[in-house]
Amino acid sequence: MPARPVIITFDDGYRSTYDRAWPALKRWEFSATVFLVSDLIGRTNAWDADEIQEPLLGADEILEMQAGGIAFGSHTTTHAALTTVPSGQAAHELKESRRQLESLLGKAVTTLCYPYAKQNAAVRQLARDSGYRAAVIGRGGTNRVRTDPYALRRIKLESGTSLVRLWWLLARGRISPVSF
Repeated sequence: MPARPVIITFDDGYRSTYDRAWPALKRWEFSATVFLVSDLIGRTNAWDADEIQEPLLGADEILEMQAGGIAFGSHTTTHAALTTVPSGQAAHELKESRRQLESLLGKAVTTLCYPYAKQNAAVRQLARDSGYRAAVIGRGGTNRVRTDPYALRRIKLESGTSLVRLWWLLARGRISPVSF
């Protein structure tokens, strides 16, 4: 890894990641990690029942993106808030999602994104016990050498974030942004 890596991630596995983000990533020769809700691959965002149902990536799209250098991680089986469900259910969400994704991808799935950023010490331990090597939370910021690998921070970007704003966010975290 470079001294100050920037890792691009996408939650939920929306098809728009394939349609919009992936062409841009290929153009700039960037990679990314997409966190998938394993029970809902090829379906819609059922966890947002009150919102417009948007299509999620299908298996063929996922495999094509994987062949093109995109990595995939777990966002659980159903997008359950892991701190609000019984620990047995949380463990199942973590283990079963990992199993399903490894079966689809043909390789180990070692990263996790906590749905709704809901995590605590018990959930982080369940992630460790389920075989994940790292997990990301929703809280903004940069990571340091001593950052808990099961509580990695991210800088959230919205669709309207300008390059100037991105540069400022990266510079604030003492990350040297690349020139575009």
